Amino acid sequence: MAYLGHKLPDGLEPGLDETVFYDPKGMGSPSGIHISYVEVDPETGIVDILDYVAVDDAGTIINPLLASGQIHGGVVQGIAQALYEEVSYDLDTGQLMTGSLLDYAVPRAEHVPSIRSVFQETPSPTNPIGVKGIGENGSIAAPPCMVHAVLDALSPFRDQASRHADDTTAGLVGDPDRARRSKPMIPASFDYVRATSLTQAIGLLQKDPDGTKLVAGGHTLIPTLKLRLASPALLVDICGIDDLKGIEVGDRIRIGALTTPRRAACVRTSAQGAADLPSDCRSDC
Repeated sequence: MAYLGHKLPDGLEPGLDETVFYDPKGMGSPSGIHISYVEVDPETGIVDILDYVAVDDAGTIINPLLASGQIHGGVVQGIAQALYEEVSYDLDTGQLMTGSLLDYAVPRAEHVPSIRSVFQETPSPTNPIGVKGIGENGSIAAPPCMVHAVLDALSPFRDQASRHADDTTAGLVGDPDRARRSKPMIPASFDYVRATSLTQAIGLLQKDPDGTKLVAGGHTLIPTLKLRLASPALLVDICGIDDLKGIEVGDRIRIGALTTPRRAACVRTSAQGAADLPSDCRSDC
């Protein structure tokens, strides 16, 4: 009724508002412990999370379902940070190679375990209802939990890895190109060739059709490489093949496989031949 101005006494404006600020005596910081049980494939390095237990003290739990959801979501985010996510740039061009969720590796349902979440409720003395924060419990605890679990699983190989690292470091001295190629990477190692002709690309593909993948400008192959769902021995980059670019207009229209949508749209605006295409459509774009 306070907002029905025509029924208010003269001189009173519509509305009824009250603002109160509560200043707690201190911060109600949560705490907890997370434990993960993982298995690492010694051949591929793939990490399989067999079990994950989260015990958190977030004070008084008002809504158990929402509280568990906060923990589950945070843990999955932390697992992603530890095992999957990476902002990757092309070393030569500086081009961002993980600009969309097609290329940026994030865990899917098959990569996440059934998270067991338990709460220890110790009311906070800093506020009347005894609550503490919970929003970042999972995302803060999960990354170090996963890192330590993987390190523990790999501990039998620690001495062997240390000796290998010493040998590798000695071999990299004075060889910058090899040092660059030897930087740690998530995908399995592979060779890379930037083809300059169709004949070269076809020849490479015919030598090992099962172990060769073509790269044609997109980066949707990167997530599968990171998850080792694909482990090609050779990547052939066909972006530099001029025969696959451009448009020829004659009795039939020939559009190269690497022709951009913008250039293809230009063809639809002209039926008179390539010579009559707008100037900004005559070059590859």
